[in-house]
Amino acid sequence: MVSRFVGRVALPFVTFVTLILLAGCGTMVTKTNPSGQLPNQLGHAYTGIQFDIIGMKCAFTAPAEVKDESNLRFWGLVAISPLVLAFYIVDFPLSLAADTLLLPLDVFREPTDRRMTFSDAKCLSPSAY
Repeated sequence: MVSRFVGRVALPFVTFVTLILLAGCGTMVTKTNPSGQLPNQLGHAYTGIQFDIIGMKCAFTAPAEVKDESNLRFWGLVAISPLVLAFYIVDFPLSLAADTLLLPLDVFREPTDRRMTFSDAKCLSPSAY
């Protein structure tokens, strides 16, 4: 009886809570800037999806940037890159929705920093992995 309840209720609940917590993760990272490593993106529209695109680029290029196939870090990046790419692909539509909800805030707020660019992506920095 209890196992049937756990299977029918707990798994969908945990999945729903996880999706809510991850919803628009790229948007939340760029708007709140918890690490302080990015320029402040308040006032710039659709920075969450831009963050996701940069993350996808890093997932593709990170193993190639190591260049030494005998390096353990290279094989670790090869193994984890598809998972990182999958996360950004799942996050992209959620960030698009969150960016759209925050669009009025971005339109009426004056940007204090420059817009984030691809050159801000430090794919192999220690904080990235």
